Amino acid sequence: MFEFLDKPYPFDNALNAFLRIGFGIGLGLFLFILFFQPFELDNADFNNYILTIAGFGGITFLLIGLPRIIFPWILPKFLNTRNWDLKREIFLQFLLWILNSVAWAFYTAYVAHVKLSMYLVFKMVMLSLAPPVIILIVKEIQSLQNQLHKFKEQNRELDAVARSKQKEDHETIELVSENRSEKLALKASELILVKSAENYVEILYRASGSINKTLMRTTLKGIEDQLRSLNQMLRCHRTYIINTAHVIKLQREYGRFYLKMHEIEEEIPVSRQYLLGVKSALGNA
Repeated sequence: MFEFLDKPYPFDNALNAFLRIGFGIGLGLFLFILFFQPFELDNADFNNYILTIAGFGGITFLLIGLPRIIFPWILPKFLNTRNWDLKREIFLQFLLWILNSVAWAFYTAYVAHVKLSMYLVFKMVMLSLAPPVIILIVKEIQSLQNQLHKFKEQNRELDAVARSKQKEDHETIELVSENRSEKLALKASELILVKSAENYVEILYRASGSINKTLMRTTLKGIEDQLRSLNQMLRCHRTYIINTAHVIKLQREYGRFYLKMHEIEEEIPVSRQYLLGVKSALGNA
């Protein structure tokens, strides 16, 4: 029911950031108490009255800032940034709420010399809830901004990969025979696979809307060297080089692995030697 509390949550222990947040919250509380007077402080001296109200904001400011210095020393395991989650963040802010409420109550009774009542304590508890709620909102906004930044970075990387792949697909390659008497020029996206055939290689490629085959006198190793600059061309077997863009899926049957490819009925074998590379290229690792 409360699984969302276990979600990873960024823990930022930067003291300067929390001092800025604490100062802003403390100033806001000072202005709120000054103008709305929720605690009905009775002080004839205006200067003392201002100082008394400033004390409430000062207490909150200290309670926000000091734990960031003290807690890493006394609770190093609890403040583990790698295991930090929303549940721990809420607990930390709950602790701030309790401490702030208690500190305000003591300050009101022994410094401001105001007699405590249940109603006054209730107002202090409710107003003390503001700082942890504000901090949670600020941190949630920061968390969303970080996620948005990561998504933008990932999109930029994906766009770069897509542009690179598009460039490769439209790149014209020229396959030549061992004695360089035979040549085959085609786009990288048109090449489907290359298969060893004794002293020759059989090249399957798509052209003019159909699958074509051609034999070329060379070795599979020689073709592999010519295709080394193309990331989508992959050796999957001692007798096969395939274009991963034409692969449908990697299948396993009776302990053997093979590839299903578009418009090719033949099952392309995958040997154990090249299996990890094939899985990584196809995203099945």
